[in-house]
Amino acid sequence: MAEVNTNTIVDYKPIISNKGWGVIFLVFTSFIIYGLFSKPTITNKNNYITEFSTFFNNLISDLSNSLTQNLQVPSILIVSILCLSVLLLLDAALRTKRIF
Repeated sequence: MAEVNTNTIVDYKPIISNKGWGVIFLVFTSFIIYGLFSKPTITNKNNYITEFSTFFNNLISDLSNSLTQNLQVPSILIVSILCLSVLLLLDAALRTKRIF
């Protein structure tokens, strides 16, 4: 026990940083808000994969419909820009080896 160094300082680094928690919170609250204000659909309660896919289909279609009506932009362009921005964000995060 005499050889144990008691003066060591442990540098604590959390797995998920404050920015990461902020992004997780924003995504979670946006799903909650979308779920509260979206129109109800009749689906089979036993098939969760179908429910999940229809949720995202409705999300993307509502987003593209609102943007195309206001901006007169084709919906494929909006989805392409959305996908490209997500890929660029992931590329930047992986290049710096810092995720949030």
